[in-house]
Amino acid sequence: MSLTKKTYTKYTSFLFATILLLGVSGCSETSEVDSMQENLSSVEEIRLYELAERKMAAASSFKIETTGIVDPNIPLVPKQNLLAHKIKSGESYYNYTASKGTASTFFEMHGKNGTGILKTGTKLNKDLLPESVDEQKEITVEEYVDIYGSKPYELHYIINEDSVVSISDSTSNEFGHRFTLILDNNLATPAYKKNIVATNTLPSELPNFTSIKLIVEIDQDGYFKAITYFEAYSIRIKLPLLGYSTQSIKAEIVDTFDSYNEPLEINPFKI
Repeated sequence: MSLTKKTYTKYTSFLFATILLLGVSGCSETSEVDSMQENLSSVEEIRLYELAERKMAAASSFKIETTGIVDPNIPLVPKQNLLAHKIKSGESYYNYTASKGTASTFFEMHGKNGTGILKTGTKLNKDLLPESVDEQKEITVEEYVDIYGSKPYELHYIINEDSVVSISDSTSNEFGHRFTLILDNNLATPAYKKNIVATNTLPSELPNFTSIKLIVEIDQDGYFKAITYFEAYSIRIKLPLLGYSTQSIKAEIVDTFDSYNEPLEINPFKI
């Protein structure tokens, strides 16, 4: 089943599912339940996504593991491999993001409350782990957001009724929910565009998205299990000696979520 934006805004059957989901998750404080339900979408799948995002933000801890492939669609130019680890534990946070192909780049951000240490470099081993640091500095979370578009432990895309173009392949059972979202190429991407520029191995301009598809999996307690992203965009990249060249990029990226409300240690790389 595929719902267009005009059709799915009339979708109101999620009220009972929300009450059941919150009961399963063991939300004992009425005020916390009410707070999580404020200003949620009336569209079932978007509501599920928004609630999962809020539950993740309210969790005492969680971990996100990211892997992916970025294809520049240029003959003889290898694909970029992506790797990222995000951890939130109490007031502490951690983000390690690396990319390796014809060139390599990484950053590591860890800290507590509003301040952290940002390390960047260009030397990675075959497993995309850092070998040395080019620059290290203290940075606030606000400064980090200015560079990378979102906080170290947040998701990049903006998901709401305005940014979702269509919904399809929606299923629910005793194990949770799964559905596909097609996103607006502009309304969903302001933060992510900044992140792409900041993590590129070469200087670049902001990308122009041509398609974005998300396959979202949420467990029976309302938490994210996995999100698979299929992305296509064009971007002008400054090549050595050649100047700016427009590349058509396709990417497939997977976020896997776990360790909600479990004790987690943060161990930055010793580099």
